[in-house]
This record gives sequence, C-alpha cells and structure tokens, in this order.
Amino acid sequence: MKNYKAIDTFLSTWRDASYNYYMGLYKEYRNLFDTVSDVMKKHNMITISGDRNLVPEEYKVAKQNLEDFKKSIGKGVMNVVGNISYEINQKRGNTWLNNLLDKEVEKKKVEFIARVEKKSGEIKDVNLKIGVDGSINGTVTGEKTKVDVYSIVAGGWNIQRAHYRVLVNEVRG
Repeated sequence: MKNYKAIDTFLSTWRDASYNYYMGLYKEYRNLFDTVSDVMKKHNMITISGDRNLVPEEYKVAKQNLEDFKKSIGKGVMNVVGNISYEINQKRGNTWLNNLLDKEVEKKKVEFIARVEKKSGEIKDVNLKIGVDGSINGTVTGEKTKVDVYSIVAGGWNIQRAHYRVLVNEVRG
C-alpha cells in the first residue's frame, strides 16, 4: 500500500474549502431570495403580472440584486446552489453537496495519481508534503523515473475562485 497521506490531506482541505465556498454562496442567495419574499409580503404581492410600472421600486431593486447575484456566479455554480437550496428546503440537510464533494475527491485522487504515473510509471515511493498555503509539493519515484510535483494557485478574471493547479515534471539530471 502506497503512502498517499499528503494527497488525501490536500484533497480533504480542498473539499472543506469547496464546502464552505458553496455554503457561503447558498447563504448569500438565500438572503437575497428572502429579501425579495419579504418585500412581496410587505406590499401584499402574490405574483407579478400586469403593469410593471406599478411594481414598487423596492421590489425591483431586490429582484435585480438576486438576478445580478445569479449572473455573477454563473449557471453551473447556480445549479449547485439551487440543489443545496432544494435539499435544505426538503429538510435533508446537506446530503447532496456532501455526496457531490465526496465523489469529486475520489475522482481527483484517481486523476492526480494517473497524472503522476503517466510521467513516473508505477509509483514506488511518495515524498509529498503540504505547504503552509495548502499546496502539495515534493517528489514521487516511479518505476521509470522520479518526478517533481508542485502546485501553483490558479485563477483569473473568468475563474469563479482561486484553486490549485498541480504540475508534474520529470526530474532531470
């Protein structure tokens, strides 16, 4: 059995951060949604139909804030937030999100090992450490060669949140 403790720790940290990220978005969504509902109750509104000019400005602002939030996180992330909302509304807790993240951790572990083994061959020795910033770095010795594994923070203007990009390079010399 190989010692994959560092990989498991790295992915566990990723899972916790992802859980907190999605739950934070859910809470923000829920606050905006509740604001729209509160405004509707305040003005005794059941539905919005007919002349939109008669709709209170307070409602328009609350509704626009909700729509802006949805656009800012994108359809894929909003789908996750919507599923979290449904589960919580059905009194099931966070079962769906926990299952999603557990499956993703398993998938990422398999992909991580496959990326390393693609360059190193079958893994013989693992010397990976978790950095103070949560990154994973070190070396892995395989049947073909030894590889450096290091991670960098990736992100940019079109990325929802910063994440790690794990790089694997053959050790030369």
